[in-house]
Amino acid sequence: MPSPLHQAFVAILRRHECALELARRLPRTQGSLPDYPSSFWREVEAEFADPANTGALRHADLALVAHLDGDPSKPALAGLLFEPQLNRDPAKVYTWTFYWAALRIRHQCAVWEFIISPDDKVVRWSERALKGEVSTICVCGREQVPPVLDESDARDNLPWAAFTAALHARGPHATASARVVLDICASLPVAERRCYLELLVAGMSEKTMNELQTTKLPEPIKWELTEYERRGAAFGHGFEAGQAEGHRDSLLIAIEARGLTLTAPQRALIEACDDPQRFDHWLRRLFQVDTAEALLASDPPAQKRSE
Repeated sequence: MPSPLHQAFVAILRRHECALELARRLPRTQGSLPDYPSSFWREVEAEFADPANTGALRHADLALVAHLDGDPSKPALAGLLFEPQLNRDPAKVYTWTFYWAALRIRHQCAVWEFIISPDDKVVRWSERALKGEVSTICVCGREQVPPVLDESDARDNLPWAAFTAALHARGPHATASARVVLDICASLPVAERRCYLELLVAGMSEKTMNELQTTKLPEPIKWELTEYERRGAAFGHGFEAGQAEGHRDSLLIAIEARGLTLTAPQRALIEACDDPQRFDHWLRRLFQVDTAEALLASDPPAQKRSE
């Protein structure tokens, strides 16, 4: 099951201003991705039938496709895939290239894929493993993505600032980059800043957490950091309650990004759920429905599934 840090990376990238900023920073050696307006891009289904295992499905973490004027009835212009990777996994080299080919075939367009890791060793391993593979699959770590250390820059694109802080959570800029995001979060509603705090805490070292706790942070932020750290420990030990909460938060953020409105009973249904298969089912259906009622109307089908 995906870790809370993995889920937090996916959640922040679902705020498209962060994903598109990463795409705009594409290295020149990887080909030139046209700078289409953000309104052209939409999240699309990222589940594909496994050609090597009949009946099995493989699911990329996040896929975006651009259409002219943002109209899905018009031909696709380009596709983007995003895959946070926290550990070395030799099998992933083949699934990454499979996702790239599958999205390219499905939408008949050029595709760029980003492998993202805050771990320098995983970045170097991924670069070696992908050597000679598809040139538009890019590996991104803290050496490729500078931290946002200026508060005015962070305010211009807070999701991007939080994303860079998470990539640098174990590096020399860990405290400074996190502090910039936390200072801005203090002025946000609690529900809105939850995504940023969870992303930061999920990858933060104890040393960085202690350094932040001794700085002059607003009291609500200090309290919330402690609370998220406590829950992060539960995540790290694989407690089911913590795992369910990570799924739940990702789903709620994705629903918000889709512009769907939840009634109180619908939100209560999601809050009460602790079934990972049902969360996965809802996330997949999110891109096939236009209302929250339709999203929550069915149970996941019984099928063989491979992550």
